[in-house]
This record gives sequence, C-alpha cells and structure tokens, in this order.
Amino acid sequence: MQDLKDLSTIELEGKKKSLQIAQMGIGSIGTISGWVYANKTGGGFWRYVGFGFIGGAVASMVGYFTTMQRVNYIDTLIKTKQVNINNLK
Repeated sequence: MQDLKDLSTIELEGKKKSLQIAQMGIGSIGTISGWVYANKTGGGFWRYVGFGFIGGAVASMVGYFTTMQRVNYIDTLIKTKQVNINNLK
C-alpha cells in the first residue's frame, strides 16, 4: 500500500472507482449464478427472482468485505491530500 501514497488525488479517485466497478461486477456474477441455478433446478418466475436476488446479495457482500479496507484506505489518503492542499493556501 506504500505505492498509493505516491499517487495524485485524481489517480486515487480512479483506483477507488475501479474497485467499486469490481464490486458491481462481482454482484452481477452472483445474480447470473442465481439465474443459472434456478434454470438448472427448473423454476418459475419467482424462483428466478429469488435466486437472482440472493445470489447477487451474497456475492455483493463478499465483494464489499474484500475490497472495503482498500477503499477506506484510499479515501483516507484522498482526504489527507485535500487537507494538506487546503493548508498550503
């Protein structure tokens, strides 16, 4: 994580957005996995809705908890850099 301290605020924002996009992708994979499971087990409309929702929620939680520490660290660096810039003015 030492290399993140050398990045500019704009580059840190980009890293943060890429982590958030990864979280959304993981949630989408979970939703699609739920639909595939519902298809393989032979379900109706509500079964697709339920398994899609549960798959997306579980996968989103996994993605959230695995990347949130890094996102919080990046947020802290961004705020620190903004405070340092404001103190220079």
